[in-house]
Amino acid sequence: LEGTVRRSGNRVRVNAQLINARTDAHVWAETFDRELTDLFAIQSELAERIVRALQANLSPREMAGLQAAPTRNLEAYDLYIRARELFRWSGIGDPQENGAKGLPLLERAVALDAQFALAYYLASRIHGELYWFGYDKSAQRLAQSKDAAETALRVRPEMGEGHLALAFYHYYSARDYEPAIRELILAQRTLPNDAEVAGALGMIDRRRGRWEESILHSERARQLDPRNISAFWNLSETLTYLRRYAEADALLAAAQVIAPDGYMIPIARAELALRAEGDPAPLRKTLQRVPSEFDPGGAVTTIAVRLALMERDYDEAERQLGECSQLKFNDFGLAGFAGALDDYTVPREWYTGLIAGGRGNETAAQQAFEEALKVVRADVARSPDDPKTLVMLGLILAMLGRAEEAIAAGERGVQKLPIAADALDGPLLAVNLAVIYTQLGERERALAELSRLVRLPGGPTPGTLRIEPQWDSLRDEPEFQELLKPQLAS
Repeated sequence: LEGTVRRSGNRVRVNAQLINARTDAHVWAETFDRELTDLFAIQSELAERIVRALQANLSPREMAGLQAAPTRNLEAYDLYIRARELFRWSGIGDPQENGAKGLPLLERAVALDAQFALAYYLASRIHGELYWFGYDKSAQRLAQSKDAAETALRVRPEMGEGHLALAFYHYYSARDYEPAIRELILAQRTLPNDAEVAGALGMIDRRRGRWEESILHSERARQLDPRNISAFWNLSETLTYLRRYAEADALLAAAQVIAPDGYMIPIARAELALRAEGDPAPLRKTLQRVPSEFDPGGAVTTIAVRLALMERDYDEAERQLGECSQLKFNDFGLAGFAGALDDYTVPREWYTGLIAGGRGNETAAQQAFEEALKVVRADVARSPDDPKTLVMLGLILAMLGRAEEAIAAGERGVQKLPIAADALDGPLLAVNLAVIYTQLGERERALAELSRLVRLPGGPTPGTLRIEPQWDSLRDEPEFQELLKPQLAS
């Protein structure tokens, strides 16, 4: 389906044509001149004409769906569309900032139409992502996500999006996979060709360690919505965790064509060399080409600082950190595993301490880590059972030499989210427990963890182990040298 939409005053002209993609033959074409008050009627009429042109047989429920309008208030619909565009991740922008902009739009939309179920659905999704990605780990944020999903279903029980929102609530709130899958199955009944449903099934399957099933669902999501950058990103992530780097690179290259301004995409491509071979050069060169104004939530600064620390270039790390004013930094899960927590916001003082420690200025390092400890203790007070916050606490305590407390916090974080419960984040937390052990001189425990994890999807790779400074004290150990062998890289 191709076409144009032109607006003049209160009137709109839609030119639409249907083309056979295999033969390039025109199947149908028509022009619609309507008043803007008939917008939803135009959509329904257009869909009906296409159905007839395709000689498709629709069920009575499908025909009724063509007539249904999400809202009768065009201003509410416009607000929803603007919020939806902010929500759709495309490698551009700060999810926290976009969420903060999108939620007020949706509040205004439901104020105009209290029965606008899609607006409640989208609000639920935004609240859920603000919680999941570490911006707000409060119980209130979770409650808002659940309330909005339940309101969407109450207003329109037949709408699949309400079940989709509830599925994400179960997934994000407690990694409660079975209820989430049940809701996704319900959503599929009315949204059989929705890429979000297929993508969610793929994300949950990889958390459960069902990697091949995850790839099938994620590939279907990409086929259903071939310009959806999130679908490309999620599938490439899965392939990266499985160390199928060439396939991941091909997907990211295709995504880059669709979203040339999505700068996280080339960064992810360049980071593959770091994982595969421990080669920082492609990532360094790529970061130099990223516009300085693109730094969503400090995510690019995080990558640049971590890369400089790997290269033991403390002046560059300090320069990168100094050019960003963030107090907390988004961690996108790129640039290694040690000291990285993915979808977590890291206090600025953590990096200040690492830079000072790398230079041998222990007094400055200890002062910075004490400040970081205050920030993370406040996070623990708000979310006492959050695994990533507990592991971050352990990392800071280890740098302060408080061994008993550090190991207790790190082990508690890993116990809260073991690999059996999350095949993605479980290995990452366990790697950082190994960092804590290494920092505190517990070599045998660290090596035992790494020997297990390097063989797992989503675990550390020989490439990252080769370059990350956290493992310097282990490099002379024969057991560590075994972990760097090429056969473990694939």
